[in-house]
Amino acid sequence: MTPPNRVQFLQQGKVDILIANMQYTEDRAKVLDFVPTPYDRSGGAAVVRKDSGLKDWADLKGKPVCVSQGSNYTQPLIEEYGAIVKALPSQPESLLALQGGNCVAAVHVGATVGLLLQDRPEEWKDYAIPFPTELVPSDSVIWLRKGEKDTQAALDSAVKKLHVSGKLLDFAKSSRLLNTDYLEQEHKALATTK
Repeated sequence: MTPPNRVQFLQQGKVDILIANMQYTEDRAKVLDFVPTPYDRSGGAAVVRKDSGLKDWADLKGKPVCVSQGSNYTQPLIEEYGAIVKALPSQPESLLALQGGNCVAAVHVGATVGLLLQDRPEEWKDYAIPFPTELVPSDSVIWLRKGEKDTQAALDSAVKKLHVSGKLLDFAKSSRLLNTDYLEQEHKALATTK
């Protein structure tokens, strides 16, 4: 499954739910249902060459930036920062295009690319995530087909339990995710309303 076909796979019943790297957007909510309690909140991070001189999102104006097809970062990159967006079928292809010099930055979910740079230091030694803020921080939700209210309710209850127990927070920390602020806030908020 790739970003361009994942919604089709869900709608056609080839998969039952979508979880990873698909944040909430109003456009997606028009065609799919989602679990109301987010399991995380994250935004986009730009991976750039260390010698690029790029220091902030505004530095992308008029420059080619790679993303995955269907990315919710496309519109803000174009409209807010004037980037020339190149949408590629998947994150690996986008990152390969960055390494090949076809774009000056590749923008993807911050946690994902942050771990990539940590876990593969030799391959990514010339690259960094220099921008101080995440692009379009959005709720990470579980997506499902329209009308599956029983599944939606069961998954919402499960996500809330994972927040209350602290298991989502523990998993994020053990996975070395860079930003666990949202998970810490949700754990405290839901644990006190339990």
